[in-house]
Amino acid sequence: MPGATFEQRAAFLETHGNGGFRYAREVMTAMRGDERTTVTCNARADSAWLLELREIYRGRAQHLLTRGEEYELLAIEVSMLAAALEKAPVQPVRLWILSQPDGVSYNIFELVESRAIAGVVQTEDERIAQRRFFDSLGPEQPDTHCKRADCERGTIEHSVFCRAHHFESIKGMPYLGER
Repeated sequence: MPGATFEQRAAFLETHGNGGFRYAREVMTAMRGDERTTVTCNARADSAWLLELREIYRGRAQHLLTRGEEYELLAIEVSMLAAALEKAPVQPVRLWILSQPDGVSYNIFELVESRAIAGVVQTEDERIAQRRFFDSLGPEQPDTHCKRADCERGTIEHSVFCRAHHFESIKGMPYLGER
């Protein structure tokens, strides 16, 4: 998706500048300003895409609920979006993606003909989610050693692994952040 032009941003602000939707203040601030914030915008998607989105987001909300407490709020937001899309008359949809330097992103679904925002879903960069999980594992205990043969770090509580190797065993991928 190409970056949004100045004219596209200006049109968004003119149409939706009064807010009235979830995360309006954050979205408006991002649209107005910080050049480090990336804003992309797809071309108008046809009305069939709206019908498809309804199904996709209903399924995503259900999937997120199965992933546990850390995804509960996101599941609610996705579910609210699915409900809003369900009520929307069939029309083209424009997807805006705002990615901020702190890793927080907003996916904005604009109903083109209604000149309304169907919903905004706040997401976090995967690195932030991974770091949060890694930190939640707690401290390593120096008096016990990780089960990995080549690792001399201590284990975390209720595990035979250090934080990095416990992360890897749960997530199925190595932890790439700072330890």
